[in-house]
Amino acid sequence: MLTLTRGEVAPVVPEASRVLCFFATSLNNPKMPPAATVACSRSMATLTPHYGEDVMYALNAGSAVQEMGVEGLKGRDGSVFLTNGSGDATETLKYLREVYKIEWINFVERLITNADIVQQLNASGQTLPAQLTDITPASFFPGAVLAPWLHELLSWASMRGQLLLRTVHGMMYYEQALQQLILMQCKVELAAAAQQAAKRAGVPLRDQREWVAAVSQQAALMMARQKYTYVVSSQALGEFQYDGTVPKRWLAHCIRTVVAQRYPSLQIAYIDLENLGAPPKAAAADPAAATAGRKPGAVDVGPRNRTKGSDGPRLLRQYSVLLQWDAAAGCVHEVYRVRLPMNLETDTGVILGEGKPENQNHAVIFCHSEVLQTIDCNQDGYFAEAIKLPNLLAEFDRHKSHKSSIRCRINDGSESSSSTACTRRQGPALVGFREWV
Repeated sequence: MLTLTRGEVAPVVPEASRVLCFFATSLNNPKMPPAATVACSRSMATLTPHYGEDVMYALNAGSAVQEMGVEGLKGRDGSVFLTNGSGDATETLKYLREVYKIEWINFVERLITNADIVQQLNASGQTLPAQLTDITPASFFPGAVLAPWLHELLSWASMRGQLLLRTVHGMMYYEQALQQLILMQCKVELAAAAQQAAKRAGVPLRDQREWVAAVSQQAALMMARQKYTYVVSSQALGEFQYDGTVPKRWLAHCIRTVVAQRYPSLQIAYIDLENLGAPPKAAAADPAAATAGRKPGAVDVGPRNRTKGSDGPRLLRQYSVLLQWDAAAGCVHEVYRVRLPMNLETDTGVILGEGKPENQNHAVIFCHSEVLQTIDCNQDGYFAEAIKLPNLLAEFDRHKSHKSSIRCRINDGSESSSSTACTRRQGPALVGFREWV
């Protein structure tokens, strides 16, 4: 057996110590309800509103344009870039390395000990520096030894900033935690089903063990995705993916390509506007003539969302669209497209601003679970806390039959109104993670 001292076992990073301490202490809480199996627990969906917040850092505008494959974009300055025009590291990258010194050393150590990376470097005749301290962010720049793994640096920096990638990474711990719980709770059932499938598929006996393990992992993942759904409501994604500036186009590229590919079960909702051309010209005094010739479902949106062309305002049709990654096609595909209604009073479409409640309202129809949790972009998640998700969902079962009486006024149309006791069900509230501001 290994004999280690207490100092050698204790986590070096203070944040890791805090997470482990909080997790161990919370398990001793007598008020925490016992968790049911994942198969018997409720399903939950998490909804995160997103408008124009940064999604993932880029090295600079040039590398972002090269990765996107789009030329002629403007706006090559912004907080999303880790290097300036001369190639020097910005204050953001210097700050992250200074604050997270231990994490940086651990990140570099994971890279240089990765077998695939070492094999590729040896095949190309390149060698890594002997000391960990000799590897700097410049080692990932174009032409450097670690240039092919630039996205590893960008992900490391993005996970430690107030970016959407950090929030998505933290919330997807729910899916990983449920998968591990299912593997432990349904180990025998999954193995038996996988062995039957292996026999039907004619898998050789010597390969059945690995095949059964892989099939069990995939089955547990599919069950976890049925119990948990994560939706990011990026309202302006349809606008940003055709924008003429580098930061906004990079934002849309990261959501549709980088983040969606890394987390295939992530669902992305946004507002899509279909241009139906200019409205028919009519006299303002004739409301019937003003709407004559309008296509069915066409919406003349309000002044905040109206697009103007050279010939004046245009009619638009609004949709709430849901996207998800398609591994076979190698890109995101459209899952749902729901046409938004028209306001009959003002004859305008749904006017959506930058407010988070508005952003959530158009995407809530895509959250098909029994419990809905709303999480801001500035929040994070931990695997240790995600393990307790069945305990959290058990709160709804414990309060199922609990009722509370309140005083409410009943208006029966008479001059005098009475006050009586009304009974309603009292539901619990989900408590989110602390905000990183």
